[in-house]
Amino acid sequence: AKALAQLGYVAVTINYRLCKRNNCLVIANTGCLNLCNGNFGADFATGAYVAALDANNAIRYLQQHAAQYHIDPENVIVGGHSAGAWTAMNVAHMDQAEANALGSGWQGTWGDLNPVSGIKGVICLSGVVVDTNIIDAAEKYPTFVLHGTCDPTACYDYDAIFHCSSSYPKVFGGRRIAERLRHLGHPFYLLSGLGMGHDI
Repeated sequence: AKALAQLGYVAVTINYRLCKRNNCLVIANTGCLNLCNGNFGADFATGAYVAALDANNAIRYLQQHAAQYHIDPENVIVGGHSAGAWTAMNVAHMDQAEANALGSGWQGTWGDLNPVSGIKGVICLSGVVVDTNIIDAAEKYPTFVLHGTCDPTACYDYDAIFHCSSSYPKVFGGRRIAERLRHLGHPFYLLSGLGMGHDI
């Protein structure tokens, strides 16, 4: 954030709900042995929806106070690492209909996703998306994708989070995100860390 500020950007870090169930707390406190014992839909996917909702609200707050923070509300770049990258991709690309198709009941339980306007770019560091089809032809945001080819947490290509075999559904990593962007003709840059892991 400091480096970005020195380049003239207004850099903001936010808090967001990553997990909203006790299972996620158990997983976090007991280490890697239990990473594959959660319920992907209830724990991780629902957490991703709530995280995107929180990020949208944070961006909207900043846009509504643009004069106070000396920002341009129509030039927003979203980015993050790992879950933050997943959140950034959802903020940039997922609308309510796409979210409803991925998880039933989220909107009724947690509220409207209420996407923001003004997104002009995305930074996706070791991130994934559940479905690359959320990246639409009209969403031509320049995207920087960085991913280690041997990431044990979020697969570079197409695999379950934590490589949890059949217990979790497969998700799309940096290589597949870049393929979707290339297919749509969107501007992107993929930096692959050959042999590197999650904390590239």
